[in-house]
Amino acid sequence: EETMFLGLRKRSGIDLALVSGRYDERIIQKIEPKVRALENAGLLCRRGSVVCLAPEALLISNEVFREFVE
Repeated sequence: EETMFLGLRKRSGIDLALVSGRYDERIIQKIEPKVRALENAGLLCRRGSVVCLAPEALLISNEVFREFVE
């Protein structure tokens, strides 16, 4: 959760492949549905394995981050 929260605060986003390699693969399996839902809602963008906030979501970033800490 903290890794996602902190990674998404960066404009460059977070590389899920690196997270998967650093931590247990189950973490990615756990967050993937949330990532997909936020991506479908236009709040996250995905470039390969990198996920970042969509430009439109910058003003409501705390709402997006909350999805990963609940």
